[in-house]
Amino acid sequence: MSPTSPKAFPVSWDQFHRDCRALAWRLASAGPFEAIVCITRGGLVPAAIVARELDVRLIESVCIASYHDYKNQGELQVLKDIAPAIKALGDGTGKGVLVIDDLTDTGKTAKIVRDMLPNAHFAAVYAKPAGRPLIDTFVTEYRPKPKPLGSAHADRQQPLLGVALCDRLSDGISMVYSFYDPEAARRGLGTYMILEHIAHAHRLGVPYLYLGYWIQGSPKMSYKKRFQPQEQLTGMGCIVDEFFLPRVEYILAARNGAVPAYATLTLSGE
Repeated sequence: MSPTSPKAFPVSWDQFHRDCRALAWRLASAGPFEAIVCITRGGLVPAAIVARELDVRLIESVCIASYHDYKNQGELQVLKDIAPAIKALGDGTGKGVLVIDDLTDTGKTAKIVRDMLPNAHFAAVYAKPAGRPLIDTFVTEYRPKPKPLGSAHADRQQPLLGVALCDRLSDGISMVYSFYDPEAARRGLGTYMILEHIAHAHRLGVPYLYLGYWIQGSPKMSYKKRFQPQEQLTGMGCIVDEFFLPRVEYILAARNGAVPAYATLTLSGE
């Protein structure tokens, strides 16, 4: 791709390699696979990485041309079909075959290959909303940035503003990582995500929401002290801090009169 190419998809080779290995890790439990079919040209590099990671040695390609100006998807053309020996796998349905592409956009390319191998497992490193339903496994979903609300071409769907990754534990929920759109920082999305997870813990009937480590004096971690009542794990054991009860308690207590879940911290340092 030339430096002036209008197709803006800024992913470095290092990041792409990491994402391909992440795809292989996700595919490990979906196999075993007898063969890999890569959709060229985009699927060539991911297929090579996944094949090495999963130790698959039978590799085939299907050549489909769609993008002609790196911006608009044109009429699809099958330049090279899948070999008959690969199509015959899984009683002619493609079962046991892994199909790989780098990106599924509209899903039109995946649909053509799906018609060739209806029971194959389809994987892509990246997926866009329109093509995501046709993919069985992917690493990252990319959504176009929504147009400003109020504009003539504003998206009717609500934009994605924040994401939280959490683990479900036997006695609660552990918030592993969360982030939000920095342009919407004034909306208090970080606080909202914690409040929503407290409410979710309440709905699940578990007593704890784990907020992770808290280092006293750290400005970046000071927000965790605002969520109380709070059980803190210290070198002297667990202590409960119920001095300040923010409005989250009243929000939760209003729901059927139930007792709110506790926020839990692990203290590190003084």
